[in-house]
Amino acid sequence: MSVSVKLLMRAAVFLAVVAGTYWFVESDAADESRENLGQRGVAEFVRVDNDVSDNISHLSDTVDVDTAIDDAKIIELHNQSLAALGEERYQDAYQMMQQLYQLRPTPDHSVAVNASRVAGHWANELHNLYEHDEARKVWRQAIEWHHDSGHPQLSLARLLLRTAEVDAARKIVESALLEFPQNAQLLVLRGEIASLLGDCELAVEMMLAATVVEPNNPRFVRRLAQLKVEAEAFENYLPLSTAHFESSFDAQNRSMVRNIDDLQQDLERAWSDISGLLGIQNDRRIVVLWLDAADYKGQAPDWSSGIYDGRIRIVVDDYPERRPQMLSTLKHELTHALLHSTGIQFPTFIQEGLAQLYEPRNVDSIREGYLRDELPSLIDLQGSWTAWTDTVQVRKAYAYSLSLCDFVRDRYGDDSFGLLFENMRSSGLREAWQATFGNTLQDSDELHRQFLTHSK
Repeated sequence: MSVSVKLLMRAAVFLAVVAGTYWFVESDAADESRENLGQRGVAEFVRVDNDVSDNISHLSDTVDVDTAIDDAKIIELHNQSLAALGEERYQDAYQMMQQLYQLRPTPDHSVAVNASRVAGHWANELHNLYEHDEARKVWRQAIEWHHDSGHPQLSLARLLLRTAEVDAARKIVESALLEFPQNAQLLVLRGEIASLLGDCELAVEMMLAATVVEPNNPRFVRRLAQLKVEAEAFENYLPLSTAHFESSFDAQNRSMVRNIDDLQQDLERAWSDISGLLGIQNDRRIVVLWLDAADYKGQAPDWSSGIYDGRIRIVVDDYPERRPQMLSTLKHELTHALLHSTGIQFPTFIQEGLAQLYEPRNVDSIREGYLRDELPSLIDLQGSWTAWTDTVQVRKAYAYSLSLCDFVRDRYGDDSFGLLFENMRSSGLREAWQATFGNTLQDSDELHRQFLTHSK
């Protein structure tokens, strides 16, 4: 397979699955923006009367003057918060709502709903800044202020899944479903969590319930069909446990049975190699599915040979003849799995750059083939690539990410990314990058660009 096709394969597979919670949940959330608390527009917010004087003048003479002043202040803070939200000053809007709650711990329903939604906007902004610990705190505050039909619980659970906290996400979703059993998005997410945990029966049950609530949602119908196929395919699979993995394979596949011991040994050796290179000692067990081509079909693009979506899935075909290619795919997906296990959400250029670096791919040939002309923007490389349709753009993004990660490793040392990960546990990406490398991410990127220019 050519380098360009392999790059596109990686793009279509990984970006479609791991960039959020998992591929299905995130793609649905994008289209169902009104159902995502953190994405609601200002026009959807309930507003309190702006005319403070009218509110005060209609108060009974028996009402305490201090209470009337507090009412006026609450109205003012509420409307100032919504105005700040409209100007995309999310932190200011959130802090105004905090001040409001200091004056009135139990405000009216409309104010509580708006406060919860304002918190959602700020939590999303923090997430985009890679401030994941703070984002979790703000989502929990949103839930405390108002449950808003289960939307803040849904968003927090998705964030927890992105940072590998599967059990915590499961508990939040289960609790929210007790209160909002007809929330289709919660049902879907519970099904996806069940699928990740290997409970195919519950996954199908939850997705079926979601299709009952929203029978005309094509994504729900499509995903239900996929889960049914997966449940049927895995009916004859046997579980295996090793030091770091829970894996499964088809016990009726003679070739698989014959090679399973070697596959498991390759898996553990790959874990040792990649965890050492990343400086990550994962204490969460990783799920691996060894699949034949027939069972893999329909779960990912037919031309791919591996995928990570919370589980590593590897096609076992013509082993040991294709062992070198399988090891390369395994190391790529294992890099994603180990990065995910840290509980830190990394920008796409780090995810894909390191996954390619540790396959390993030939950096020099990639630079020669794809980085001779205009280079991608660092801002674009930090965001999601899932909506990209330009194949040239995708190739360059993958090539640039690999080249940048290789440049950083060569310049700052083999343990540089491990140090970055440790710093990211307590701060956002930009602060952690500065602390690790002594200059900004933008400065490192500029040095890399200069290196590419001079090497042409």
